[in-house]
Amino acid sequence: MPARPRVRVDARTRDQAPSHVSSVSLAAVGMAAVLMVSAAGGPAPASAQEALSGACAEMVTRQLRAWHATGPPRNEPHAGMRHWPTSALGTWVTEVRTPTTVAVLQVTPARLTRLEWTEDCVARSEERPRPVADTPRFTDADLRVLLSAGRPGLVYVWSPHLPLSVDGYAQAVAAARARGLTVHPVLAPGADRAFARASLARGALPDDALRMADSIELWFRDVHLHAPSILVFARGRIVGDAWPGFHTDSEYGAFIERALRQR
Repeated sequence: MPARPRVRVDARTRDQAPSHVSSVSLAAVGMAAVLMVSAAGGPAPASAQEALSGACAEMVTRQLRAWHATGPPRNEPHAGMRHWPTSALGTWVTEVRTPTTVAVLQVTPARLTRLEWTEDCVARSEERPRPVADTPRFTDADLRVLLSAGRPGLVYVWSPHLPLSVDGYAQAVAAARARGLTVHPVLAPGADRAFARASLARGALPDDALRMADSIELWFRDVHLHAPSILVFARGRIVGDAWPGFHTDSEYGAFIERALRQR
């Protein structure tokens, strides 16, 4: 596969920081809190290591099956995490391993459910509602409507706090339209919506670009690593990976064409 063009990281971050932390950002913090497992002060006893790699491991596997986790997972080896897609759009499962515990977290649009095993292989569970962003927002239900329509398009995540993110929208639109795709702009979590509204005209962004991204599927597909980022969909499904950074219309076009060739 040809090398991707270099990502331009926007160094012109605006002085205007978000005046608030959006509830979708708090959702991410909540997810991290739920994922926290008791840290070990040193190496795990041999009995714990054997249990977690033996009988407990089978219980974890059964739970992953029960939650319809499918592979391959997205690995974060340094964090001891694996993120599993499932058969349901907008539902993911995160597996976390420490020397003394194994935990799995099911993330859905409505709730967070966590199960944890220690060496006794008895599951301890916790469930709580998932905080959501203020309206207007772009949800997994909105993404499902786009996919079910069967028409190709892309999601463009932008932030007014990164000026190249505003400038890049026109480039993405030019590339997408030339290839028969529609662009759906959504606002990055944590962005100040009032500042975003004031930036619409400069970037020729539509009013619905003020919908805050609150889709689990987008979160786990790394769309929020940077703004702007794009994610292409076609034939009723997401194709390829998210692509961060500002790019020219020709660069966006080359990426879109590569994504559309994927089966």
